[in-house]
Amino acid sequence: MIMKNFVVVFILIQYGFLFSQEDDSYKLDYNNSRNAAELCTRYKSNGFISNAEADNALGKILSVVGASKRFIVAPCENINNALAMVDDGMRYILYDPEFINSISETSNYWANMSILAHEVGHHINGHTLGASMSAYENRIQELEADEFSGFVMQKIGATLEQAIDAIASLATSGDDSYSSHPNKERRTKAITKGFNNAKNNNFVNEKKLSDWEEYYFRGNEKYEAEDYERAIEDFTESIKLKPDAKAYYKRGRAKEMIDDYQGSKYDLIRSIELHPNQWEVYYHLGRLQFYFLNDHYGALASLEKYFDQTTWSSDYYDMWASRMMAGALYNKDIYPKALKYINYVMNDTEFETVIDDEFKNQFYGLRGQLNLALSNFDAAKEDLEKAAELNPKSAYNIEILGDTYAKEKNYEKAIEFYNKALKIDPAKYSIYEYRAYAHEALEDYFAALLDMNEAIKHNPDYGLLYFKRGEYTLKMGDQDKACADWLLGNEKGNTDSYNKLLETCGYSKEDFYTADDYYNDGEIERKGRNFANAIVLFNKAKEMGSSQNIYDELVVCYQGLEQFEIALEMLNKYNAEAENEKYVDTVWALNKLGNLKHMLKDYAGSIKVAEEFIDSYKINPDDLDYSLDTKFIEDNFENCKATYLNYFLSLKDSDSYEKAIDVQNKWLKIIKILEADKTYEAITYYRLAEVKKLTEDYYGAIQDVNEYIKTWPEDRWGYKLRGEIKIAIGGSKSACEDFNKSLKFSLKDENEEWEGDEVHKEIQKLIDEHCN
Repeated sequence: MIMKNFVVVFILIQYGFLFSQEDDSYKLDYNNSRNAAELCTRYKSNGFISNAEADNALGKILSVVGASKRFIVAPCENINNALAMVDDGMRYILYDPEFINSISETSNYWANMSILAHEVGHHINGHTLGASMSAYENRIQELEADEFSGFVMQKIGATLEQAIDAIASLATSGDDSYSSHPNKERRTKAITKGFNNAKNNNFVNEKKLSDWEEYYFRGNEKYEAEDYERAIEDFTESIKLKPDAKAYYKRGRAKEMIDDYQGSKYDLIRSIELHPNQWEVYYHLGRLQFYFLNDHYGALASLEKYFDQTTWSSDYYDMWASRMMAGALYNKDIYPKALKYINYVMNDTEFETVIDDEFKNQFYGLRGQLNLALSNFDAAKEDLEKAAELNPKSAYNIEILGDTYAKEKNYEKAIEFYNKALKIDPAKYSIYEYRAYAHEALEDYFAALLDMNEAIKHNPDYGLLYFKRGEYTLKMGDQDKACADWLLGNEKGNTDSYNKLLETCGYSKEDFYTADDYYNDGEIERKGRNFANAIVLFNKAKEMGSSQNIYDELVVCYQGLEQFEIALEMLNKYNAEAENEKYVDTVWALNKLGNLKHMLKDYAGSIKVAEEFIDSYKINPDDLDYSLDTKFIEDNFENCKATYLNYFLSLKDSDSYEKAIDVQNKWLKIIKILEADKTYEAITYYRLAEVKKLTEDYYGAIQDVNEYIKTWPEDRWGYKLRGEIKIAIGGSKSACEDFNKSLKFSLKDENEEWEGDEVHKEIQKLIDEHCN
């Protein structure tokens, strides 16, 4: 198990810069030792002594990278530091000789050189060293200077251990999020990188570090400064460079702070996916689900995982995790288990010492509600009184105390507590509401009415309140006012008010129909093929200002009544109205236009529409100018199927049989490319067989109808068509076998409403004509 540690360590590193607010400048007087002395004096109020040896060391460092001497290097006693500075446009490196000599007992020379090289690195990298710099930016500059130091140290003959010795002595391990300087591990890594670059004859990298850690640390700084939006930006950049569990966690926490609860949830889950053993992430995920997402089962699952990752230590997190689990169980009506959780926390742990008094009321209040739900009235009252005592400014626990007495049917006592609650919060509608119920139980309807008036005043959109006030008014003999209240309750969605209007006030359902109600009923009638009724209902919806474009429904209804001219008129109205809508189903409309033209026997018009549809949406498998748009066909399969059918039927009905066969073959190719249901393929073969029979291509027709029968071996139509083809080529005996099979399967399906006796009679007639 992972133990939790809640100590936040703030590390202050004393090795750093003296910042100046002056702008950087390269107009330096490199021999101006007087200015250096004054600077040292201003810094420490002490004397200044020049040091030629340090000046020589500077020259050696600069020779490694071929840079000229553009800095003033000078000792500055008693500052216990080494400093790169910019003052009045001049660049300085000041150092305390005793400080440098104390860094390393084993090799003062290499220690001194590494520190001097580090300070030179600030100037070589052009660091402004300004006072407005953030801790994050300062850490980046420190790492750049460390990298430069490592590069120089390798070039002047130091080992890697000698290069990192001084910095390792100064830096501190651990979290550096709150420090102006990086931790020991990061600084050692930067020195090593520079050292290896020199070893491999690479140039010094003068670009700023921009790895995932830098974005992460800067994001942390912004998070701590409560700049959550910008923190999220940095965490996002960090994640792009390296998807890391802690970056997802911190971004999730930042998103919670800006109320992006779903985004927070997904980030916390992703953090767990990358690193499953994170008690803190499970805790915050459970907290998010409980308080903000109303996902109580999710909260229970997350908090159980939290406890799997930890050992019970009776700390703040354990207490609140248990309280949230009890609350989630309460909200899902699992009262005994919830009570068990909250009792354990409050009775068997260090609850009294761990949880501050200002929050204890939340525990007592929840346990009181649980006891109330389980009808443990005495225990409920004890806990709720304690909660009210701990938080006397809140009316809630006192109100629930009133509910407890009301459940015991001690309504007078309940009213006393409701009165107390109202003194604390006179605008809380639920107190008036439940006090009204207590008065109702005492049959004091006038008092109940007055309370319900107040409840409505503070929550005018709650339909139940109007229903109850209507009941009280009716009890007092005023039915008209009661019905008026129920009308208001119905408007606000209260079904009890609606039922009262029908039962007591003489209203019918139709009196309350909206445009959407008529539209929905119209859809039901249309689906039941009651087209005439559907048309009436759709027109009423239109009259009442329906937001729906109902003309598409009217097209279908008039077509179902075979009133094709009116259906075409409705389609034109649909297209005209659809021009003003964001979404226009032009695919359906174009297909329907071709279909209606066919129904009106405007075959040329139907063919033209089909060809326009096929070319516009690139669904001709034989066209060499484009690739077949299979995605469009899959997304609009029914419209594509219907268009090819309209095309085929219009060609067939205008005696263009060869072209009709060509169109069906195209559709057959599409069906096979899509690997669609064999049903569609079989129907296509059937239609091909029908047309080939008309062209006297009997053997081709036989071949196609056989494919149909393979898919549907017990279908009457396949055997009937094959028998007719066989008669045409003189095979009457074999044809009679098919007719008899057709009749057998037709009789077997005689209960199908859409078939009827006419089909049987038609097949019997063929048998009588050719088989006797």
